[in-house]
Amino acid sequence: MAICGKYFEYNGKSSEELGLAIGFLNMKDEIPMGLARTVERGEVNQYRYRANHFGTTYDDVLVFELGLVKDNCDPDVDDIRFSRSEVREINAWLTSPKLPKLFHMTDYDDDDIDLELYDEYVDYFCTMTNVTASGNDEVTVLTYEVTCDSPFGYSQEIKRNIHATYAMPGTATIINNSDELEDYIYPTMKIIPQSTGEIIIENITDGRSMTIDVLASDIIYMDCQKLTIYDETKNLITFDDLGITDVDDIYWFRLCSGKNNIKITGNVDVEIKYREPRKVGAY
Repeated sequence: MAICGKYFEYNGKSSEELGLAIGFLNMKDEIPMGLARTVERGEVNQYRYRANHFGTTYDDVLVFELGLVKDNCDPDVDDIRFSRSEVREINAWLTSPKLPKLFHMTDYDDDDIDLELYDEYVDYFCTMTNVTASGNDEVTVLTYEVTCDSPFGYSQEIKRNIHATYAMPGTATIINNSDELEDYIYPTMKIIPQSTGEIIIENITDGRSMTIDVLASDIIYMDCQKLTIYDETKNLITFDDLGITDVDDIYWFRLCSGKNNIKITGNVDVEIKYREPRKVGAY
């Protein structure tokens, strides 16, 4: 079965606004999970019976179908058929974005649905890569192929704020509940210096730290996944500007699976933002 729910939001707009419901002509038993992997390994030969393993890679990103019909419960809906102008409006909304946009399905809330099955909040980042129309000489169902930017979905965006001074370093415990137990999460950080000087951002659990020089008037943004540092105008900040001389040894802040003990030293406020992978497929 493809993804189902009460309604969904995509690129900042809700399907409720257009009087749409989730529905399919032909329901499928299979729920796409998107977790097929390929083992990267060496060869087996007459001298080596056990292949050398180098890891695994996901074969592809998560892809699922999304079927749309008119919501019969909507008092403004008096015809289940889509007109050309309605098809235009829906396709303009869903197929215009050229880069992945936030997609969230709001689950059922009816009494006859077991809500315990929908106990996890899941977001996706995706683009609509195909659309087909079904009906008897008219359009009553629009079915979209939804292509995600990764093999899985994500949690809600998680934010942690840490305040620190030189006299009293800021500390926090961050629990990383990612479904990728052997990988790190590389968050984004907003660093707001309260005075000019040196600050130290340390993950004690990971055993690493980053030391940078800051100016009281300059807010710094750090994308640890994309390895970029920039200011409020989106201009890149050089390592020299931050007093980093050994770029080969720079530590990009990351969260280990499980508990992370964080310590920040300096007159600064730091906002940490990230999402945790959720391996639930289109469910």
